[in-house]
Amino acid sequence: MASGKHPIKLTDRVVILAILALLVFLATLLVLTILATLVILATLITLVTLAILAFLATLAQLTLLVILVAK
Repeated sequence: MASGKHPIKLTDRVVILAILALLVFLATLLVLTILATLVILATLITLVTLAILAFLATLAQLTLLVILVAK
């Protein structure tokens, strides 16, 4: 102690570890939120694509029906 250095106290270490744990938790939460958002966007894109394909298939069936009835 005579050299003028102040060693880190145990309470300081606990506070530093708590802050680091909180930062790791927040970073993990952010990453999981981004991944969940990407999954939701992919699901929505898939649903819209399926809806468009179903509409086109129905249109094709109606077109064939009109062609067959017209003959």
